[in-house]
Amino acid sequence: MSATEMSIQHGEIFFLHELGSLLLPPQEKYERSVRVVGRCIKINTQQRRIVLQDRASTLTVDIELISDQYFVMDGLYQVIGELREGSEREGEEVGGNGRRLLLRARVARAVDGMDISLYEQSVRLRRAFLEKHKMVGKQERVRNGAGEEW
Repeated sequence: MSATEMSIQHGEIFFLHELGSLLLPPQEKYERSVRVVGRCIKINTQQRRIVLQDRASTLTVDIELISDQYFVMDGLYQVIGELREGSEREGEEVGGNGRRLLLRARVARAVDGMDISLYEQSVRLRRAFLEKHKMVGKQERVRNGAGEEW
């Protein structure tokens, strides 16, 4: 495995309703790193799972890696982790098309004070900017004050 295959990928920003039509690689060993926001509507501490909801869409989140995180019902959370196809007992149906997805969380944070409509607007503006400047899917390089890339 190369160094790039082993590195942790940033979480691509998605809304929960977009996940139902998201293409995932066919092999189960490959997962897609995503970042989502939703309200916690179910907590199962025995199975180490929560369910996030945004509008009519839900997503089951495996919280085993962050089991020390405290979740509350109706709390708003941003979660970054690896998304994969889930089995019937692992996840809620996403998008009404029979797909069951499971997000294995590696980072979660409460964002209760966040303005959701402003967040959605900023994500859409960011996507339009990246598309306009053909930056979608490319590694962006950052330069520090001395002009060095890092």
